[in-house]
Amino acid sequence: MTGYRQVLAVPGLTPLLGIAFLARAAITADVMALTMYVVLGLDLSYAAAGGVAAALCTGMALGGPLLGRMIDSRGRGSCCRPPPRCRSRSG
Repeated sequence: MTGYRQVLAVPGLTPLLGIAFLARAAITADVMALTMYVVLGLDLSYAAAGGVAAALCTGMALGGPLLGRMIDSRGRGSCCRPPPRCRSRSG
């Protein structure tokens, strides 16, 4: 447990972990909604939905380290505020 205490004692890390947890929940909801849209809305197969979900996950896997580097270099505030704004405007 001391390892967790040391990590959570880093200034600003606890809010970042909370944001990351909520982001992971949103990613799961995105994949589920995308699967249902492809299968039910576009009348395609689950295989097609799996391909679209794989492309989404690949994009997130490639973008995750880039976002991590941005957070390390620019700070949490400049990197964690814009994406929700962009997402709310696109939907």
